[in-house]
Amino acid sequence: MNSSEGAFDLLSKFKDVKTRKSIEDKLHEKYEDVLIKYEKELAEMHELFEQGKKNPPISKNMPPKAGAIAWSRSIMGRIKTPIYKFKTKPEQLMSETGKVVAKKYVKLAKLLDETYETKIY
Repeated sequence: MNSSEGAFDLLSKFKDVKTRKSIEDKLHEKYEDVLIKYEKELAEMHELFEQGKKNPPISKNMPPKAGAIAWSRSIMGRIKTPIYKFKTKPEQLMSETGKVVAKKYVKLAKLLDETYETKIY
């Protein structure tokens, strides 16, 4: 899988399949692996933001401020979808890894929205 979102979707397809308890447990454990992958993606997006925040990549013919805001919102969109999918599995977000990942998501979301966008606006 290329992304945590794709991996989550794949695991979700197996949720209604009736299997042995041991296989169900293994599938349940895989959600933890997907959370770890999402945590790595959050770190990559944070690094991308840090590298480009002073001179963000902007589309042609776009005003600099609007381009910077669009760029930060594109990063926000990439991190938002997977966390919303995990909200359908609250038991995963309540695990230790889930709590850490959720805190990292909130921290990056605040950095993008409250700090960066507000400053530009």
